[in-house]
Amino acid sequence: MLPRPVVVAFLLFEIMNLGCGGGPVVLSPDEKMTLYSLDPSSMEGSMRWDGKKHSGETFHGYVVFGKLEIVDAAKRKEIAHAMNTGVAKGDAMAKCFEPRHGIRATKGDVVRDFVVCFECAQFVVHQGETSERKAISRDPQPVLNNLLKKAGVNVAPELYEKAE
Repeated sequence: MLPRPVVVAFLLFEIMNLGCGGGPVVLSPDEKMTLYSLDPSSMEGSMRWDGKKHSGETFHGYVVFGKLEIVDAAKRKEIAHAMNTGVAKGDAMAKCFEPRHGIRATKGDVVRDFVVCFECAQFVVHQGETSERKAISRDPQPVLNNLLKKAGVNVAPELYEKAE
């Protein structure tokens, strides 16, 4: 049997890591955030989905269409809630990975980069030299798309949108 202080510490740790949806907290609204629109087909020098050549800024190997600093606390809260809910609802992941969204979250000296593919129901979070792949639902996608589009940032169409 575990000593009582160890059990209490474990329970507190689990409670602190629960999000609004009962799942783990992925993002916190008090983190500085930058939202990215990514080209999922980006390989340096190759052609983009819109017929132009890849060039410019990249985010973990994916060409950046545009980015948006999220300075408004209400918008950071909206993003954090959407991502935390999406992770809580995340289930099976597809084998593909064609991310269209990225988020850089910074708190103090800690920088975490999220490369998100809603089509494949997964994201990779990078922190320092480590990375971890996790499941996510599509729930956060409209929130991120709306913020980017309202700021005039292009979002790459999904596969089924290209076929139409």
